[in-house]
Amino acid sequence: MIKKIYRANLSVLVITQDIISSCRVQNYNRVARLFKEWTTSISALATDIAACGDIFNQDGNNTFSNQLMLMISDVLKAQEHEDYILIADVLEVNLIPFIYTMQSVLREAANNTLLNFYEENIEALKLNNNELADLVENSNDGKSNKSYIIESTESGFNTLKIETDSESFYMEGNIDPFKDAIALFDSYYDVNADSYIVLGLGLGYTANAIAKKVTNAVSITVYEPDINVIKTALKNANLIYMLRCGCSIVYDPTLSKFANHISKKSDKDILIMHHPSIRNIDDDILKDKIESLFVQDASIRNQMFDMLTNFKSNIKNCNHYVDEIKDNIKGKDVYLVAAGPSLDKNIEYLKNKPDNSVIFAVGRVYRKLYKAGIDVDYVVFLDSAERIYGQYSGLEEVKTPLLIASTACRKFAINSMADKYLICQKGMAEAETYAYSKGYNTYSTGGSVSTIAFDIAVSFNAKRIIALGLDLAYADNKTHTSGAYSNSFTDTKGLIKTKGINEEDLYTTKAMDMYRIWFEERINKAKSDNANIEFINATEGGALINGMKNMSLCDAIKG
Repeated sequence: MIKKIYRANLSVLVITQDIISSCRVQNYNRVARLFKEWTTSISALATDIAACGDIFNQDGNNTFSNQLMLMISDVLKAQEHEDYILIADVLEVNLIPFIYTMQSVLREAANNTLLNFYEENIEALKLNNNELADLVENSNDGKSNKSYIIESTESGFNTLKIETDSESFYMEGNIDPFKDAIALFDSYYDVNADSYIVLGLGLGYTANAIAKKVTNAVSITVYEPDINVIKTALKNANLIYMLRCGCSIVYDPTLSKFANHISKKSDKDILIMHHPSIRNIDDDILKDKIESLFVQDASIRNQMFDMLTNFKSNIKNCNHYVDEIKDNIKGKDVYLVAAGPSLDKNIEYLKNKPDNSVIFAVGRVYRKLYKAGIDVDYVVFLDSAERIYGQYSGLEEVKTPLLIASTACRKFAINSMADKYLICQKGMAEAETYAYSKGYNTYSTGGSVSTIAFDIAVSFNAKRIIALGLDLAYADNKTHTSGAYSNSFTDTKGLIKTKGINEEDLYTTKAMDMYRIWFEERINKAKSDNANIEFINATEGGALINGMKNMSLCDAIKG
């Protein structure tokens, strides 16, 4: 009976939270659909609690059952009057804490042995993926420096903590992991999705949340590189519903199947990466690659609203397209000026650049060059955040042309009196569609303003691309050139090391190291395409970029 009530509480908890969230967003049709199921489930729960008197009786009275019946009565009254605000409040303030209390009482009575789903899950898995079921049943855990620790949570769902020789971390939340999974999925949910691709099983809560929402309307594929995580989930979480909905669990120790899948995905295939699962990857090189993908994907998702709003504005307010400047770049030297700390060493030499050359300046460094009296040919902007406009504020009447990514902060195109050239990025569906309709080319962003500027210079067949201020690392304990941004750091936590151009070790961020790798790959592609471009790194400090010739800016200007 204890196990039955404990599991029934979990089911009631999930339905209750669904009703609360539906009430909050005024989805009253869904509330009505859920209410019949909720009433049946919670009435049965109240009956079971009354029958389980030894645990729930207090001072001879069945206090828990009485309290629950009062709450049910309050909710039904609110439902009768269609007072959805009151329904949500009563459920959230009264019922949810009550269920948490019951779960605690039940765990104590049963010594935390209430959630073992292995036999039920393995039978469901055999119908879903018999090959994986055989692998799970016949494989040994093998040698591992990891411990997979199951802990109870306040809600009653299990959580998983992984411990290694050097660290420990949770794979799921410690209060209500299923509610957390619903919130995560809601941030990805797309009514037009054809499929969901999930990296990382954890205890299956994310996949279950998806299955609860979409049932079997779209496909769900979960890639998990750790067989012990799969075994732990099968034992300690209820995966039956997601497996019966056709959700596929793929054991993928090298994540090669995952990589192949996402390389072919369309805009209607939604990628969800469970970050603790990335942390659990053993291979450091593979982990760094997946982490980079996560950072890139998260950056786009988190900025998507601003990006789309900016896009709609920029296509109206940019009066040129970047393709128009190709003849101004072809066969010339392009000086790509970024905002790294080493720029302070050689910025003055730019005043001596030959006439038959072009300066691309990233937005962050433009004001510094302008004040120094250095004539910039084009200023490049990519960031979608409104705060980035501070780089340009006060310079709106200066006639230096702007190259504006289609999703960049819209204020540049709205306020500038200069010529404004739109750039449509590859990988952004709306930009690609718009460019195709106009016959425009698209360009790779690489994730930073320097990389998109570089791609334009390569695409337009510059004679030489000479980079300066492209540190991609923290040289001399500085983050940026003076006057461009925060300019010092003392804490190296979260930073990684990279090789400098003088073979020294430098601190950098994972994001900047991603950009370094992008530059190297773009240079290799240009060379494989037989592009007759010389790549020069005149940064005079910072990270080593393979494929670029290191040279002082003075010598680069002399040619």
